[in-house]
Amino acid sequence: MLPARRPYSGELATSAALRCCRQFNVSFKRLGAASLGKGGWRPSFLGASPLAELASLFRLAPAELLWNHTSFPYATSMMQAQYFDNAIANAYGDARSRIGLGSAMHNATRGLVWRRYCPLCAAEEYGAYRESFWHCAHNLPGVWTCATHDAYLCEAQLLVSGVGALAYALPHECQGRPLGMGRPPEPVLRVGTLALEWQSRPRGTGMPLDAKHYRELAISNKWLSSDRPVNMDQLASAIGAIFPSRYLTSIGFGPQRQLLHWGALMLRPGVPLPYAPIKHAILSVLFSLRRSTGIALIDHVPSGPPGTSTALIDRFYAKAAR
Repeated sequence: MLPARRPYSGELATSAALRCCRQFNVSFKRLGAASLGKGGWRPSFLGASPLAELASLFRLAPAELLWNHTSFPYATSMMQAQYFDNAIANAYGDARSRIGLGSAMHNATRGLVWRRYCPLCAAEEYGAYRESFWHCAHNLPGVWTCATHDAYLCEAQLLVSGVGALAYALPHECQGRPLGMGRPPEPVLRVGTLALEWQSRPRGTGMPLDAKHYRELAISNKWLSSDRPVNMDQLASAIGAIFPSRYLTSIGFGPQRQLLHWGALMLRPGVPLPYAPIKHAILSVLFSLRRSTGIALIDHVPSGPPGTSTALIDRFYAKAAR
């Protein structure tokens, strides 16, 4: 077993394995064969598999590696209990479920194509340690800014997954493209804040937000009239009015408005489907803002003549019955 250095605070487990490879001048495949019992090992950038063996390499408990050095907390933050139990069972190698970690980590990769880093963090780390590392907080869906420096992140030309994902470069060696210029829009900053909150949540089952929560929030901030259903197109337009189109496109929700129709389903109590955390973040930020007069209500108003009040119909038949 190689004497690998432990991950830095907030560092992805794969980043720590990458630094180990550089330290001892070995490939991921050789590291996997020598220290993990996995010949031909190809690590996942955001995950940690095999969990127990990787934790042993860094002299950490498996739970500590999973919760502090992968995006598992974020990925499972909005999971219902039964899905979370499957994810935990799979993460620890329990064969009872084949759903768990793979599908869970899919929640943490939406819109992530290139690895992201903060050049200011990288410069500070290199000055202190003569190396830098890949941060979990910088590589969450919808996160465009560094919470420490309040600045846009950069995208390195290094894939998060797929062919070419086994790159050995560290952030200070990258010449990435900034995700934006100037001051980031407030809704984008808020999505990033929520992502970090969910990533640093306490261990255990998440707290999924339901349709009742979103309806109450939408009504309180004048997005929706009481007792009205939601118009899919109006809600999609409202999201498009609040968030920059380039931002929505980068997380897979644009430019076609129908790609945002999932929002209306999240406000229907009879449709308790599991939704990725980024969708919860978009709706949470939208409905936490007070609707401006330039944006239409998201009410669904049926076409045709107005219907008769149910109260009037009840009174009519009550009299007829007497």
